[in-house]
Amino acid sequence: TAEGNEQGPSLSFRGFSNRVYYMLAPKGEYYNYSGCGNTFNCNHPVVREFILDCLRYWVSEMHVDGFRFDLASIMTRNNSKWAAHPERPIDSTGVGNGNGNGSSSFSSSSSSPSFHWLDDPEQCTGTPLSDPPLLSSISTDPILSKAKLIAEAWDCDGLNQVGSFPHYGGRWSEWNGVFRDNVRQFIKGTDGLWSGAFAGALCGSPDVYAKAKPAESDWWGNHGGYRWRGTRGPSASINFVTAHDGFTLADLCSYNKKHNEANGEANKDGEQHNNSWNCGQEGPSADEGVRVLR
Repeated sequence: TAEGNEQGPSLSFRGFSNRVYYMLAPKGEYYNYSGCGNTFNCNHPVVREFILDCLRYWVSEMHVDGFRFDLASIMTRNNSKWAAHPERPIDSTGVGNGNGNGSSSFSSSSSSPSFHWLDDPEQCTGTPLSDPPLLSSISTDPILSKAKLIAEAWDCDGLNQVGSFPHYGGRWSEWNGVFRDNVRQFIKGTDGLWSGAFAGALCGSPDVYAKAKPAESDWWGNHGGYRWRGTRGPSASINFVTAHDGFTLADLCSYNKKHNEANGEANKDGEQHNNSWNCGQEGPSADEGVRVLR
């Protein structure tokens, strides 16, 4: 959300209940699986019901056909948990009241209990769940289960679930980053065995969705995601070459690297992984041969 990390402004959810709506560490720091400073505590029962209510509204009242969930792997992560300690002295600093000062106790009155963070060594905060309550609820909801459900099956902390996102009988399709990379590599003529990868991409990426055995490097596929792998057809894959992240289609054949200096962040912002080729000249070109190639 726009509230940022524990140092951010209190605009909405932090004021309602910081420990309920956000994934928090023991001292009130925010987990940042989103890249935006905070992470919604999606699998908390209260937060889960709020999300379901919002999605049902969009389908029932606004008549949308479906949803594409950005960084959807966040929705598989275990929520943070807190328990009340009525016998503890009350810390009046109150992060739960929206102060955002990092305290793990958030009461503002002496009659309210303070809280402490619960540590579950079996399923720590942020651990990917093989059967996440939110996704299960969406997939079995009488309204939402009929909508188109598309997952960008990764997040900003490196969790990649492409090919093994919890799909509940094929209810979910996946934003196929493997298709994007294979097509880009083949089209620009990268050395290597990209022709086979390109052919597979055009056939629905069976190596990703039909193959039950995960690669050795696929941590999630070899653990909690193993149950979701294999036996899926081409409809599991949402194929794309460009989107809102990284280079546009014109950029892909105009630049070998990004040039975001004008944004004032020393070119640190923006997607680094683009698999682009400038066709012989970096940036805009008056060379007719370069323009035709692009």
